[in-house]
Amino acid sequence: KALEGVEEAAVPDGQLLEKFMGRQKTYCDICQGFSEEDLASALCKSGNYAPTALLLLAACRQDVRVFFPPQYLLSEGGRIKQQVMAVSAPTRSTRKSFGSFSMFASKPFEDADSSVQSGSTRLSVPSSASFLS
Repeated sequence: KALEGVEEAAVPDGQLLEKFMGRQKTYCDICQGFSEEDLASALCKSGNYAPTALLLLAACRQDVRVFFPPQYLLSEGGRIKQQVMAVSAPTRSTRKSFGSFSMFASKPFEDADSSVQSGSTRLSVPSSASFLS
């Protein structure tokens, strides 16, 4: 139903497929962990429209996020074995509990001089302030 009105393509767009393959080298990109066939299939189903193809790929991983950290060259030659990190995707309940606007809200200003009335704009500065001398 979500793809209603999208005309599937018979073959994937070569340029888009190559760009998607290149995105696999970008850490935390949605394209990481998908095979070339998976990427081609998403492009075909989306009618070679990249934003829709990316949404299809994201829908395949609603419960997990796959990250491929960069591989490093060894001084002895060769590369470190490719690591794969599969992390549980955030759920609505974890997104709500992770930070909030009130977490970063500033503390209400309270003038230390009790003689200043509420709503006054006078600023209280001690006379012995070192920056005045």
